Amino acid sequence: HRELWKKRMNGLVTRPVYAEGSLVLVNSSEITAIEPDTGRVRWRIPNGAAVRAVNTGSGLVFVLTADLRRVRDLTLRCLSPRNGEVVWSRQIPDHSVYDVLLVADEAVGIASLEPAGVSVFDLSTGRLRYRVAMKKNALGRVPKILDGDKLLVVHAAKRVDLHDLTTGAVLWSRDLDRKRRYRSGVAASGTVIYADSRDHLVAIDAASGVIRWDEPPRENTSILSTGDAADAELVFTIRRRDKDNSHNVTARSLRTGKEIWKRELIRARNADFATEVTERYLVIHVNAFDHGESAWTSKTLFFDKQDGTTVQELTADALQGSFTTVILGHGLLSLSAQGRVAVFGPK
Repeated sequence: HRELWKKRMNGLVTRPVYAEGSLVLVNSSEITAIEPDTGRVRWRIPNGAAVRAVNTGSGLVFVLTADLRRVRDLTLRCLSPRNGEVVWSRQIPDHSVYDVLLVADEAVGIASLEPAGVSVFDLSTGRLRYRVAMKKNALGRVPKILDGDKLLVVHAAKRVDLHDLTTGAVLWSRDLDRKRRYRSGVAASGTVIYADSRDHLVAIDAASGVIRWDEPPRENTSILSTGDAADAELVFTIRRRDKDNSHNVTARSLRTGKEIWKRELIRARNADFATEVTERYLVIHVNAFDHGESAWTSKTLFFDKQDGTTVQELTADALQGSFTTVILGHGLLSLSAQGRVAVFGPK
C-alpha cells in the first residue's frame, strides 16, 4: 500500500465508518465526511459532545454521544452520509453506556450498564421498540445482531436468549452448564459461535438453539475478549498459548468446526486485536505492549482467508504510527493517537 493522503483532525477520532462513498470521522468537536480517494472534505457539522459509539447501516450513519457535563444523558442521532443532515435524533437520559451500537436493516440498538440491558429503536424514526433487561455482570458478553433480524443476548454468562429483532419476542432460550459459562462470541450465517470458560468453542444453530459442534482446546490457551470474527463459511478465533505467550489465529469451518489453518500473530503477554473479514482477506490489526521494553508494537496483517497465506504485513512505521486501521474497499485507513488520519491505497 502507498499513502494517498493524510490530514490532521481537531482531536482524537473514534473508529470511523464508511457509508455511501464517504468516510465519516467523528470526534467530540465535529463530524466530518471525507472523499476516501482524495481526502477532500464533503461536509462538516459541529458535535460538541463526548462520542460513545459510531456505526452505519442501511445507508445511514448513527452516532451515540454523551453530554459533556451530564455524561449519563445520551443522544442517538441518525445522519445522512451525503450531507450530514439529521434524519432523526433521540434523547436517552440517565444511561451509562459502553461502546456498543448495533445496527440492522430495520433497527438500531444500544447496550447500557445502568440500567443494564439492550434498548432497540426503530431505524427509520428513532422510536423505542422495546428493551431487554440484563443483569449487570452480563454486560461483558456483548449483545449481537444475527442475520439482520435476530438479537442475541447473554444473561450473566448462564443463559443465551435469541430474540426477534422486530418485536423482542424470545425465539429460544438455552441454559448453559455451570462449569462452562459463556465468555465471548460471534454470530454469522444462522450460527452462534462462543467460547466457554473451559475454552471450548461451541456452535449453536440459531433457528433451534441446538448445539451443532463443540470443539475442545488442543493445548492450554487463554480466551481473549477481542479479535474473533466469522463470515458465511469460516469462523476465526484468536487465543494466547500459555507456555510461550504466542497469540495465534485459527480458521475453522463454520459448519463443522474443523480446523483449516492456524497462524501465529505475535508473542506478547498483553495484546489487543481488531479483526475484519473481507471478500478475500482476513485483516487483523495488532496492538501489543512489551513490559520489558516498555514499548508498543502495532501492525496490520493481511491473510488469504481460505489458506492462511500472509499476503501483506504493514508495521506501525509503514502506517506512520497507526494504532488502528479500517478497510475501505481497496484502501486502508490509518489512525494515529495524535489525531492524524491517512488513507493508503494499493501500489
